[in-house]
Amino acid sequence: CTQPPSHTNDPHRISMPASVRQLLKEYMSQENFEAQFQLLFTLAHLPGVFLPFFTGSIVDRIGARLCLLILTLLCFIGQVTSSIGVQKESWPITLTGRFI
Repeated sequence: CTQPPSHTNDPHRISMPASVRQLLKEYMSQENFEAQFQLLFTLAHLPGVFLPFFTGSIVDRIGARLCLLILTLLCFIGQVTSSIGVQKESWPITLTGRFI
């Protein structure tokens, strides 16, 4: 039994560019698509390079619970911003959301 590919509820889609490439290519503007698409995933992973150096001291200063709340809120804001950017077909908004 084969099932059609699902475009929702797949946690690996955030870090697997190929899984969303065709969907975004059909929906977003085609001007500089490849460069914008690659930047989309570069910006999503960039904070993960620098945050580990700072989060330890931040957790020590403000506590684990508050730090978790702040980082979760930032993830939520970033996802909402990114979703709005895709809905409006705006690369700058989508890229900003992915960076947050």
